Formats: sequence, structure tokens, C-alpha cells
Amino acid sequence: MGDVICITNTSGDLSVAGLRFTPDTDAALRAFTPSPARPSTSTVSSTLAELGLAPGEWPILDDESVAFAVARNYWRARGETAATCAQLQSPAAEARVIPATNEPVELHVIEENEAGERSSRPVARWLGDADRGEPQAFGVAGLEQSTPSPGVLDALRSSDVVVLTPMSPVLDGPGLLGVPGVRDALRGTAARVVVMSPVGLPTSRDGDAERSAWSQAGLEMTSAQVAKLYADFADVLLIDEDEAQGSYPGRLNVTRAPLARALVGDVEAAREVRTTVLGA
Repeated sequence: MGDVICITNTSGDLSVAGLRFTPDTDAALRAFTPSPARPSTSTVSSTLAELGLAPGEWPILDDESVAFAVARNYWRARGETAATCAQLQSPAAEARVIPATNEPVELHVIEENEAGERSSRPVARWLGDADRGEPQAFGVAGLEQSTPSPGVLDALRSSDVVVLTPMSPVLDGPGLLGVPGVRDALRGTAARVVVMSPVGLPTSRDGDAERSAWSQAGLEMTSAQVAKLYADFADVLLIDEDEAQGSYPGRLNVTRAPLARALVGDVEAAREVRTTVLGA
């Protein structure tokens, strides 16, 4: 296998107290960096909670993420790009990790209170709110003004295989595929484009929130729906081995794989998924 380039979604990033947190990029860098596992500590968030700052105001984050956010602010103030910051954050990473956008973008949810007044807030805060209301709409703030990070479009156009890992078409997809030039690059690439369906897979998100998001967007929570959304560029749709049969576009290669088992740590299942992706 050749070089691996991982393009991370930036619409789930969040600014808190002047610091920019990038959970998807951090997770990718951890996954691709061979280093001994360090115990997760939360001294900063615990201390803030003791000072009266509830998780809704300061999302629960581990100390390492806070340190990364401080370093990232320093590097950006020095003029570094988002892609360079990722490289500086984890120089030993075995893949090139590139944030999708160089400028900040955030997925926001529109809510309506009992008085009929509408307001917007980052989805990251909405997901963490036990008393959240039903969403009225979603939108990615800053997306139209954003530009792809250097290397993003070239990677999509020149790769042998492009893999879209399991992501919500409502809470993840717009912030990645809506970046100017990204969808066009996927349509025009000579690479085989493999989409992993998120349906039926374990997730760290609240299931009710995910279902509410799909429902608000008028989408059925099925892999057949995922296929329709990505039919303009997908060559292969990978669905979980236990998913029910569905009706898919004729040109699409629909392949079953043990996705759910792989995501919960089954090593053999992960090997099978890898083999399927590279040879699908």
C-alpha cells in the first residue's frame, strides 16, 4: 500500500474561550501516531466545572486536547496553515493528516423556543445538551468563504483509492463535501471512491440526536438513502454485514463487510474491511 492521506472534517471544530478545538483532526493524528497509550486526564475541565463553568459552556475535553488547542493558537498566530499545525502536532504520524479547510467552519443547528424565537448554536453544544430541542435546520457557518487546505484537492484527484469513512450525511457530510471544490474533485477523480455507510454502526453520538437530524433533513436512515446522496461520485458502497437488503443505483457496487465488528475492536474484522476497501 502506498502513502496514506487522511482529510479530516473541520465542521465539528469549536472555539471556546479563544481556543480552537479540532476533535476530528486530533482523533486522526492519535490513530496514525505509533506511541504508547497515555491515560486520559481531565484536570482542566474538572477545575472549570468547579469554577461554575458547566459542560454546556466548556465542553468536556481531555487535558491533551486543551494543550493541542493552546499550541494550535500559537502556531496559527505565527502564520502557519491548518495543515502545518497538524504536522507540528504529531510529526511521527504514519499518515499525512490534512484538515479539510484552512479557515474555521462550524456546523450550526437552528432551534426554536416556546415563544417561536429562533437561534443558532454549534452542533457540538447542541449534542451535549440534555435538554436540547428539536432541530429546525442545519447549516455550516463560514463554508462559502472557506478554501480547501493545501493538498486536499490534489490528494482526491491523484489517489488510487478514496475512502469516505462512516459519517452522518446531516451532521458530518455537509461540512466536508460542501468545501468548495471537494465534491467536484470526487466526481472527477480517476480513483475508486469507496463510501462506508454509517447505518447500524456504533457511534459516540446520542442516537436520538442522530435520528432527529436525519428526520429534520427528510432522510430515511438507510444505506439506500446514503447511496442516493453520494451517487454522483461513489463507485463502491460498503454496508454492514447485518444490514437489511435495499434498493441501490445499478452502477453502484454494494459490498457487505463487518464494519460494526471492526469499529468495536475486532482485529480480524478490521483486516477484512481493509482488504475489502483496497480491493473492492
